[in-house]
Amino acid sequence: MDAQAREFRDVAVDIDGRTYRYYMTDDMRLLSAELEKHGYLPPPQAAWWRNPHLAQSVRDRMSELRVCYSLCLEAGVLNYFAAGSPLIIHLRYITDPKKYVVMLKTQYLDFIGVCLRVNRNKRILKNTLQKVMDFCGRMNSGMELIQEFYGLKDPENLTKMLGKSGKQLEEEKIVVNKSETFPDLLRRFRDERKLRDVELYRAANLSKQTYHNIISGKVVPTRESAFALSFALKLDLSDTERLLSSAGHSFLPMDSFTRIVKECILLGNDLQKANSKLDEAGLPILGNAIK
Repeated sequence: MDAQAREFRDVAVDIDGRTYRYYMTDDMRLLSAELEKHGYLPPPQAAWWRNPHLAQSVRDRMSELRVCYSLCLEAGVLNYFAAGSPLIIHLRYITDPKKYVVMLKTQYLDFIGVCLRVNRNKRILKNTLQKVMDFCGRMNSGMELIQEFYGLKDPENLTKMLGKSGKQLEEEKIVVNKSETFPDLLRRFRDERKLRDVELYRAANLSKQTYHNIISGKVVPTRESAFALSFALKLDLSDTERLLSSAGHSFLPMDSFTRIVKECILLGNDLQKANSKLDEAGLPILGNAIK
C-alpha cells in the first residue's frame, strides 16, 4: 500500500543565527493546496533551479522528517530536496505570470548568446548543449504555464485570442479538464485501451490491493506507481504528464529518476526496460508487486 502523505507546519530551522518557519511535505497535491491558499500558482517544472546553496540545516530537517518539499513564506522560497538534488523556486515567479515572462526573456537573451558563441567555436557546443536543452524545456513549460493560467482565469478570452471554441481547445489539450482526478484519468485510459483491471495492474507490476486503493481514490499513488501505470497503458509523454499532474507529481528537472523515465518514454521502452535502467542507476524501480 502507498505510504500516507505527510505534512508539517511551523517547522523551526536555524540559518545563520536566524530562525525561519517552514511548511514541509512529501506530497505535491498538499503543497499545491498550501501555495494556492497564499495566492501562488502551482509550481511549474520550468521554474525549478538547481540550488547548491541550500542550507545544511534545511537539508537535515527535511531528511529527518522524510519529506522532499519545504516552503518558507518569510524567505519567499520553495525547496525540493531528494536523492541529493537540491532545487529551488523563488515564489515571486509564481505569483504573477508576467514576472515569469520577464524571467523567460532573460533566459532567451542568454540562449542567443550561447548560439553566437557556438557559431564561433563549435567545441563550445559540447559544454552548452545541456544549457540549450534546459532553455527549450523551460520555454515550453513556461508557455504552457502562462497559457493554462490565463485559460483558467479567463477561458473566454483565450478562445477569442486563439480563435477556437472551448471544445477545440480541450481536444488539442490547450485547456486541461481540471475536474478529472487520477482515478478518472486512469479509468478513461484503461477503457480506451480495452484493458481489464487485472491486466492493467499486472502489466504495471502493482499488487492487486495497491491498484484497487488507487483506482478507488482511497490513496494518492506514489510517483513510482503513477509511472508504472503510465508504462502499462503505453502513454505518450503528454498523457503521462497529465496523469502525473492529476496525482500531484511531475517531471523534475535535473532529477536522475525522472530523467531516466522520461528518456524511456520517448524511446518507447517498456516497463521492464525502464526498471532495468533505474536499477543500474541505483534508483527505485516502478511497481511494488513482489515477484
